[in-house]
Amino acid sequence: MPARYDVNKKIKEGFVHIGKWRKLFSIQDRSYQSKAIRWCLAKEQGFHATFDSDNNVEKLVSTKKTGLVADEMGLGKTFVMLGTWVGNFKKNTLVVLPSALLHQWAKLIKKFLGFEPLVFHGYKSRTSIDKIKQSHIVLTTYGMISPRPKNKKRKTAWSSPLWEIHWTKPTTLETPLVINIKVFQN
Repeated sequence: MPARYDVNKKIKEGFVHIGKWRKLFSIQDRSYQSKAIRWCLAKEQGFHATFDSDNNVEKLVSTKKTGLVADEMGLGKTFVMLGTWVGNFKKNTLVVLPSALLHQWAKLIKKFLGFEPLVFHGYKSRTSIDKIKQSHIVLTTYGMISPRPKNKKRKTAWSSPLWEIHWTKPTTLETPLVINIKVFQN
């Protein structure tokens, strides 16, 4: 029972901030987005939760602190993620997304969260680890976190400085489909 109370309390505290944030930016309160944010906030605390009609935790199951929000386009996954960050803000949040979306997300974070995230890509990938650690949110691409073996041009294997940091909230957005080729070799 104490876990249910703690998770409920944390979610309600988060929604105080989310309510102020929505009012400040005139963001419409859509019930399905609020439900998704509640689910994300519970997952971040290590629980899968179901909620009653008053949005109180009905059932908790201990689980890993991971989740997947896979709604269709146009249902507001962006505001679910932004709302989750507002409801449970943590420094050292890493957001991995396709390079085509880097600047779009940087603008959204600036507009709706009020600060500029660090974009770790291209020439900015030379940013020091200390500066990266000072950033609240770091945006990067899949290529910037992937290992790169040595080759004719690269004498040593490349490793990302992002690997050296303990991320409190790693997030991937617009995750590309990953296929294991061995599955098709039978």
